[in-house]
Formats: sequence, C-alpha cells, structure tokens
Amino acid sequence: MREGVDISSEKIPATPAHQSFAEFHNRLSTDSEAWSLANEALSVYPPDASLGIIESESGKSFTFAASGDGLEVRPGSEQADALLEIQTNGWRDFRAALETTQSLLYSDRARMQRGPMRIFESWGPVFEALYHRRAPYNRQRLNLRNLGGEPLDPNRSFAPGDDFDEMRHFLDEVGYLRLRDALNHTEIANLTAVAERLRGEAIEGDGRSWWGTNRDGQSRLFRVHYAAQSPEVQRLRASSVVASLLRLSPDEMVAPDEDEIHSTIVLWKQFGMTEGLADLPWHRDCQLGGHARNCPTLVMSAHLGEAQPESGDLRFLPGSHRGSFWAQDMNQRDLVGSIGVGAEPGDLTLHYSDVVHMAPAPTSAEGPFRTSIVTMYRRPASGNHRGDDRHYFDALEAGDGHVRSLA
Repeated sequence: MREGVDISSEKIPATPAHQSFAEFHNRLSTDSEAWSLANEALSVYPPDASLGIIESESGKSFTFAASGDGLEVRPGSEQADALLEIQTNGWRDFRAALETTQSLLYSDRARMQRGPMRIFESWGPVFEALYHRRAPYNRQRLNLRNLGGEPLDPNRSFAPGDDFDEMRHFLDEVGYLRLRDALNHTEIANLTAVAERLRGEAIEGDGRSWWGTNRDGQSRLFRVHYAAQSPEVQRLRASSVVASLLRLSPDEMVAPDEDEIHSTIVLWKQFGMTEGLADLPWHRDCQLGGHARNCPTLVMSAHLGEAQPESGDLRFLPGSHRGSFWAQDMNQRDLVGSIGVGAEPGDLTLHYSDVVHMAPAPTSAEGPFRTSIVTMYRRPASGNHRGDDRHYFDALEAGDGHVRSLA
C-alpha cells in the first residue's frame, strides 16, 4: 500500500515537507507508475498546447509538452505556448489534491501570465496522474458489473424496499443512484410550497440567493440558500428514507448545520440563460477545492418536478468518480456514454461529489422546468482546507447576487 492521503479509491503520494517545487519536478520521470499514467492521460485527453508553470517565490519554472514520444517535462518556460504563475502554497495544495486547476485560478493562488486558462485546465488529467497517480476516465475500458458479475445497466433506477446491497454496489460502481417514488403527494406539495415561498421572498443581492441573466438581458433567480431552516425541509433531512440512502456510503455521512448558507438549497432551471450558473457544464462538485479533505461526499436531490431534457435534466458519466476527466467542449450534453437520470416528481437522486455530471439548459421554452431541493452530506471531519469559515462557492460570488460562470 502506498503512503499518502486516502481519498475515494486512490492514494495520494505524500510530498515531503522539505521537497521544493524544482526538486519534485526534476524527479518526476523517476516515478514510473505516475509517468505511465500521465502518458495514458495524454493519449486519452490530449492537451490544447504546451504549458509552462513558474513558481512565484523561487522563479523556477518547467514546461509540460506532448511529443511523438509522449510526455516531456523540461526546465524553463520561455518557449511554452501558455504560462501559469503559481504560489508555493498553492502548488503544494494542488499536489495534495486540495486545489484544482479551476480552484487555483478562482482563489487567486495562481494566474495565467500567457494564454487562456483552458490550456491549464486541459492539462488537468496529466497533473492528476503525475501528482496523484490517478488514471484517466476511459469509457472504452469501463467494465461496470452488478453484484452477480453481469454487465451493469447504468440506466437502472430503484424503488424503496429494493435490495440494500444491490443499491450500495450500484452507487459504488457508477457514482449515482435514482430512487423512484421516495416522496408521497403530500410531501411533494409541502416542499413545493416551501420552494415557492422562498422564491417569492428572494431579492436580488440579498446574500441568500443566486441570479443570472437570460438572452433578453433580464435577471432571473435560479437558486436560494438557507432552505434547511424550513421545518418541512428539516423533516425531509431527518426522514427514514434519507437515512437509509446515506447508509449506502461506507463512510459516515452527516448533514451540514441548518444555518450554513449552502446547507440545503433550492434550484430552479430557467430557459435561455446566458450568464451565471443556472446551467452547469460537465464538472465535479469538488472542483472548487478540498477534494482530499472532503471527498467522498453525497449530494441528494429531492425532485419536485420532472428532470427531463425539456425541463432541464441531470446527466452523469457512469464510473467517472474513479478517474480524471477533460472534454474539449464541457457543455456538450450528449457525450458518448453519458446518462440522463430522467427523474420524476417525488424521486430522490444521490451522487458522489467527485462523479462527473452536468445540469444542462432546458431544451424547451415552454416549461414547467426542473425544481429540486439539494443537500450535500459530508463526513464529520470535512471542512475548508484553507482554514477559514468561507465556503468554496464564495469564490464565484460577485457580491450582487450574480455569480461567475465556470469558464
């Protein structure tokens, strides 16, 4: 067993405290396992262009490039197509799977000196291999099996009372699960009333809601916070059906405090949004930092309306919580192998925070659009690795209720 921090299904090799940025990168090619995985990542997800990384404090730099012989890492950055400047503490946290390509940029622990940020992001799978010995997500090598050893159907859904071990195995294999008819008509009506009350109370810039802009230039509400303060939502969080779903994880999962801003939220899909995060590209929920400290976490959505393409669905890449990922078009709805959960009112969906998923725009302008109440359950020892009380989402907020898109 390798030494390191145990996260999900991988082990993160520990970086000796005395090992500098330059010492680490000069020795990269001697780690045959990481080097082999990096070349595999290079073939599955070819980066956009060569990348230079310079450490702010020391001025040392290295260039990462792809050649006919595979990966090249060489000192210096003058000839790199793009150049990233990174703080030493930011690099150490990136190395320890506490920061990501996006979180470094959004938290101002790194900045592009030359070239667009997507070049740095396109190298993400290679860095995950070199730094974390994490293999790339490769659909062609995916071998999902059920408990009986037969090929697993990633479209499968479950009903209350279905076999617990089968449900646990399914969640572990694909990273998500849909439980049909988990809420009765009265519960759906009560929670819908809560959602509508919160919608009516929301004011742009109130610090309790997120807004975006549609194609007509109009502000539209798509998310409210502090929903856990509602008694109806508290009953949902404490219900036996939710408790049974949380037991599917091998880790203890607890709900965040009701007074936390992002403890439980209400989401509404909107048609024709052009700015904000009403529609989410392919992503992981730990994309803004803290993976090694917080994952796995479980995200539960209570669906109050349909989650279909027309209303704004929820899509997953089965098994992607076990590998790195990159796509040239992170907004491509129908990536090969992706699955839409197709939830109905009263269904609950559960997914691990590090499975790759997206929440695309509704394909119909007619509505009604998807409404869901979402809670992220976490391990008791989780928290912000940067040592403050802020949430990772705070880096996206502009202060007026609008949020920056995930570029």
